Amino acid sequence: MIARLQRAYGGEFEQWYERTPLVVMRRLFKIITRLHAEDALRQAEAVALGSGTMKKQAAQDLERRLRREASFSTRPRRPTALDLERFRTDLGISIEKVPNA
Repeated sequence: MIARLQRAYGGEFEQWYERTPLVVMRRLFKIITRLHAEDALRQAEAVALGSGTMKKQAAQDLERRLRREASFSTRPRRPTALDLERFRTDLGISIEKVPNA
């Protein structure tokens, strides 16, 4: 399970094993299946569009959607806790939780 999480989201084995709660790992693992399915559909669409086998209207709709998604004019998604953890790790910043006195 951890190997698949690493492949999909990055990170070191120790980070996943020691610092990620099991409930978080399970939820992320479930998302991987959805991500693979989305990737497969996008690849199928790209092949159909590139090979010219799509109907003209469907090809135009797909191209319009892809151009819209590639645009930076839309508001970016809010970073997740895992995104922030990776960012801190990449910068070499560690956070220690100190118990209240």
